[in-house]
Amino acid sequence: LTHPSEHTVVHYVEGDQVISIKLGDQIKKEVPDLLKSLNPLKKILLSGDHKTAVLPIANKLGFDAWHAEKTPLEKQTFID
Repeated sequence: LTHPSEHTVVHYVEGDQVISIKLGDQIKKEVPDLLKSLNPLKKILLSGDHKTAVLPIANKLGFDAWHAEKTPLEKQTFID
């Protein structure tokens, strides 16, 4: 299950306990400036993560387009 945030929450059951783990990425401090330096090039984010995790990052960093839930092969095909 996921929540609309920059994190993905994974739940699993072990015995009679539900265990939740919050997964996420940290944006390195130099990334916003790096992306701005690429203007006027179009910037596209390709990710295997769920859209609820990808969308906030894409918006925060100013990507022109984004694609979520892509397999490595789908990402390679897009790049080719």
